[in-house]
Amino acid sequence: MVASVARLSSQAGNQVFTVREVYVEMLAQGTSYAESMIVRTMECMKDPSPRPPNARLERVGRQGFRLQGAPT
Repeated sequence: MVASVARLSSQAGNQVFTVREVYVEMLAQGTSYAESMIVRTMECMKDPSPRPPNARLERVGRQGFRLQGAPT
């Protein structure tokens, strides 16, 4: 998931992404996770992780999520 978020985040002009976009990116990479698992995991990523990778997300209104510290 972190790799998919990083890929989406690095795309020009795409600092904010939705759960669906992350899920579609993960499907393209061959994931077998259900979309509901992606939702739960992304919600958990709003809190600091004690283990690497230490990617942290922040909510951007109703638009979606972005990596914490990413430019607006």
